[in-house]
Amino acid sequence: MFAKRIPFVIHRCLAQRTFQAAQLKLPKSYTSDASVDKHPSLASRSSKSALTSQTTLKDADIITEQLHKAKSIDRVLELVSQHHGVMNNSQVLSAFDCLYEAAREAGTTDYTAITSQPSFRELCNRALKRMRFYEIEDTISLFKMATFFKIPANTGLVQAIAQMLRHSINTLSLQQLMFINSLLVQQKNGSSLTEALKMAVPLVFQAQLPIQLDFTNAEDVVQCFKFAYQKELDPALIEKLAVSLLSHLPNLTSEQAATLVLTVGLTAPSMSSAIPGVLDLVTAAERVVVSSLGSFPPKAIRAFLTCFVRGFYSKDLLEALVRKGMQEGWELWQMSLLLQGCQRAGYATPELSEYVAERVVKEARTVSDDGRVSIVVFARSAAACPKNAPTFREAGQVLALCRDKLHLAQLAAPHLFVSTAVSLASLHCFPKEVLDIAFSEEFLSKARFKVPQKRWAGMLRDLLQLEQGVRIELKGGYEGPLLPVPLRQEAIALVARESGTLLPLKKSLEVALGGGQFLKAALWTRHGYFVDFAVVMRKGEYPMAINMQPMQDEDGEFSYIEDLTVPEDSKILTVVTADASSYWRDTAALRRSVVTKLHHLSTLGYCPLLVNVEQWKSLMDHEKIPYLMREAKAVLSEGDASWAMHMK
Repeated sequence: MFAKRIPFVIHRCLAQRTFQAAQLKLPKSYTSDASVDKHPSLASRSSKSALTSQTTLKDADIITEQLHKAKSIDRVLELVSQHHGVMNNSQVLSAFDCLYEAAREAGTTDYTAITSQPSFRELCNRALKRMRFYEIEDTISLFKMATFFKIPANTGLVQAIAQMLRHSINTLSLQQLMFINSLLVQQKNGSSLTEALKMAVPLVFQAQLPIQLDFTNAEDVVQCFKFAYQKELDPALIEKLAVSLLSHLPNLTSEQAATLVLTVGLTAPSMSSAIPGVLDLVTAAERVVVSSLGSFPPKAIRAFLTCFVRGFYSKDLLEALVRKGMQEGWELWQMSLLLQGCQRAGYATPELSEYVAERVVKEARTVSDDGRVSIVVFARSAAACPKNAPTFREAGQVLALCRDKLHLAQLAAPHLFVSTAVSLASLHCFPKEVLDIAFSEEFLSKARFKVPQKRWAGMLRDLLQLEQGVRIELKGGYEGPLLPVPLRQEAIALVARESGTLLPLKKSLEVALGGGQFLKAALWTRHGYFVDFAVVMRKGEYPMAINMQPMQDEDGEFSYIEDLTVPEDSKILTVVTADASSYWRDTAALRRSVVTKLHHLSTLGYCPLLVNVEQWKSLMDHEKIPYLMREAKAVLSEGDASWAMHMK
């Protein structure tokens, strides 16, 4: 039904704008006094040709030969000025081609010096007068030149080209439609006619593809898939193309595989899972790309990295890019893009964090002076899997000395400034000037209005974590400001809404301990940390009944672990649960915030026990309680917590 309506839709899109385009008041540049509709017919034009031109075939060849011999823009324009009145279609195209090549060889980027010349306007006028006699291939070539020289869409020349394309649109090949679309996209200030073409080209392409496409030609199918996916055409058509390409997988080249990956990664990564066949196709293409990653030029590598920055994810490809960057020692500005992609994907490893910290220390001057190197990105990456090692502390000090970049983040993106401050704290670096700004009421009041609403919750969490680090790590040695009470309460309320008690785990702990009276659930530290469960163990590792102790604050909202009444020789086991979001994507590495929380609980004198909920749920029922008892015993007797390896 949809396919039947396409010709009518195309005709309506284009026809409605034909009359409007004819009435446009066009600037004199690139136009002629004679409108497109007033051109004589082909027969009358031919009858007058002998009278209007005295140029013989030999003379015509001389003009073309002189144009091709011209080595500069000025020489081409000089020839146009001398011969424009007698130029035929081929010579007009040759003149444009020669200008195009001369401009490219000269490295010209400002084309106004060319387009403002009278001879260039005369060339455009000549092309306009002879427009009706151009074949469709020549018309497309003219459109390419007009786009290259940035001739406005509302000029007579481009309008005439658009009308010629309109009349022939249903006869164009798929390759021609895709090329015309690429030219239309480059038109910055489109006219009503070019805008109509933008709408019509994808519809014609969709109608013509089942008829014209040779599905046995892998290269053509790849290019058509790219166009159809980017234009979000009929999902059934995209599925058909994807299924066809799956049959070509054994012979798919690395360039074709890269085109498929980049098409999905740069356009709409989420759409790949909604259309059958696309996800399987991209997954297979990723394997081809990974196997031949070393053969791609730097431009392609940057395109892959940009995919990850935009939300695309492929574990194998990202890991391959990380290995490549580390092994080849990419420059820091290139690493910055790689690390940004890793952070968007939620990916980090201890090896990558250590590598980043070492590079920051070794290339401190570059980190500070190169504007392409983001200290926000490098601080996050170094602190993603923090270790209690000198290299990490030195990296934090180097990043803290980048005052100009910190000041820029403070003014332009307060949430990124606070995020960097938290990362520095994870690297055991607490610059006084950074803390003074982060906790100042003036900065925070401005940030509330400047920071986007969707970023505000994350900034609140970071502010709370920053304060926790200051109060626990610096203890009494810090005399500066802290988080204002209203914001601190808002941050804790946010964390409280995201926290909850896992009932099956609670029941298993009660059985393991011998009763619910030995377990207290949903406690808080006065520093703002949520603890899922707390158990007080007497000397000899005997649990103590604590569930009947009144512990709520004055408002009755929170129960604090500090209010527990415990014997002096006892230990407090704090059980902290971790789900998939507590780990970096597709790794066993804990996220910075979780590691820091466990470290701080240990610093406060508690015995933190981390329980991986997914791992615990996967155990057989008869294994769950012994697992908890074994882990708790290890933490209490030896202090050998499984999470501690993340800090070593």
